[in-house]
Amino acid sequence: MKPHEIEVGKTYHNGKQEGRYRAWKVLGTDVEMIDLSTGNTRDDGVVFKFIYGPFNNYVGTLSLESFARLAEGKVVTDDQYIPARFPVEEGTYKCELCDKWATHYEYPIQDDPEFIYAACDEHWKEHDETNQGTL
Repeated sequence: MKPHEIEVGKTYHNGKQEGRYRAWKVLGTDVEMIDLSTGNTRDDGVVFKFIYGPFNNYVGTLSLESFARLAEGKVVTDDQYIPARFPVEEGTYKCELCDKWATHYEYPIQDDPEFIYAACDEHWKEHDETNQGTL
């Protein structure tokens, strides 16, 4: 994207599929930051929150140019989220459908980016068979 297209309050994605998909919500622009490559202070920082990817809820800062290079597009609707499945240690989450411990979870779920869906192996198998060929 171009730097002038980045807006506060909007969510941007990297355009990748499934396991490499990332999304960030812009919390502020024109933020003072230190350029690590030069050690100089600059005032074109973009503060963002990871809302999808391995660093969920992490808040970071990049220069406007760097953020614009990462962002391939704006998240327009919730159906642009691609849930990613992650393994979970036994005893962390219960399966949503039974009393067993979950083996994996997906995050985020469409229409509720804070919701985590966790399930045991048996119910993941059913889930995958039911949703085969869909995201």
